[in-house]
Amino acid sequence: CDPPDFCGPFGTCVEPQSCRCDGSYQGARCNLQIPDETSAIFCDGNAVVVGEPLTCRFLPKRDDSACNATSLFLKLELNETLEGLGSLRGSPLIKGGDVHLFTAETNN
Repeated sequence: CDPPDFCGPFGTCVEPQSCRCDGSYQGARCNLQIPDETSAIFCDGNAVVVGEPLTCRFLPKRDDSACNATSLFLKLELNETLEGLGSLRGSPLIKGGDVHLFTAETNN
């Protein structure tokens, strides 16, 4: 691989520009992980107002430590009891610091 550290600390070069990733690491350069249940969602408010957007942040974690993630590994949905009562807009991939931004909104 070129450069020699192409696969980073969590991968092994197996042929030119191709990596085999260790453990839970994935991606072309072994720099991504799938977030687990230790991830967190933080919202700007503690109340939901019908028709008003609520901006939230998704902090991807793996084993209770921050991790790099991609939308290939993320799927955010409203709870089934809220189905039809609201919507998610934006992308959990829009980065703001170490978090991913999205907006939830309730229907009128």
